[in-house]
Amino acid sequence: MKIAKKPTRLLITAMALLMALILVLAGCGKSATQVSKVGVQNGTTGHIWCKENLAPKGIIIKAYPGGQDCFTALAAGEVDAVIIDGPVAGNYTKQASYNAENRGSIAGADTENFGFAFPKGSDTLAAAVNQSLQHVIDNGTYEALYKQFIDDKNAPVMPSKVTTTTSVAQNPLAHVIAGDAKTLTVATDATFAPMEFMSSSNEFQGFDIEIMKAIAKDMGAEIKFVNVPWDALLTGLSTKSGEFDMSASSMTITAEREKTILFSNPYFVSVQALAVPKGSAIKTVDDLVGNK
Repeated sequence: MKIAKKPTRLLITAMALLMALILVLAGCGKSATQVSKVGVQNGTTGHIWCKENLAPKGIIIKAYPGGQDCFTALAAGEVDAVIIDGPVAGNYTKQASYNAENRGSIAGADTENFGFAFPKGSDTLAAAVNQSLQHVIDNGTYEALYKQFIDDKNAPVMPSKVTTTTSVAQNPLAHVIAGDAKTLTVATDATFAPMEFMSSSNEFQGFDIEIMKAIAKDMGAEIKFVNVPWDALLTGLSTKSGEFDMSASSMTITAEREKTILFSNPYFVSVQALAVPKGSAIKTVDDLVGNK
């Protein structure tokens, strides 16, 4: 009868190393299935929503200075998804260079109203902008610009507060703004196409830009745009820095912001949307948990 030889010390060592390698690989795979990275624009309502709803689930939130930066990161593989306002998601996912898909609005996310923003105490200017905004809506300019920049097939969904038609032909407050060739300085974070962005010839373009031009024309005022990063824009408004008179930059009206910033009537309705790389298995935000 043959007696089996005892395993050699070399064989035992090799087997132990193999088992250790298997455990390490298994551990790496396990951690990768638990962590997804989501890109957001820093300080926006999308950023806040992600911190409140996704971060507690272990999803890593990576904040970028501008909307375009988020999609650059997505194309580079730095993040697995981007959460941002719907029109912006729609714009960048149409551009082949970003190789991304728009998964649409996020279920459960609140509808948001954008407003033009002013330093506190700018009540007369805000009232004048509200009056001219209504004129721009009534005369069809708003809808024409909406179709040009946002959606050429469907009529715009109007904020609930902007529903009345004014019988005033001219802005009664225009003289307050336009007197002595007053130039209205408007800040915008031009990284948020199609709402506000810089053209290839370095000119301000976008829905907000053109709406604001139409408002200024109705007011009889000259207008000057300045490109201000989002964080600095919020700070300038809340601290009354004096660097600009107001902002037109897709700013969501929130109770927290209203503590330090004065808003116009709402002028645009939006909701947060999910964008992912083309071919991604991520269909909804629920798929971000255990994605990879």
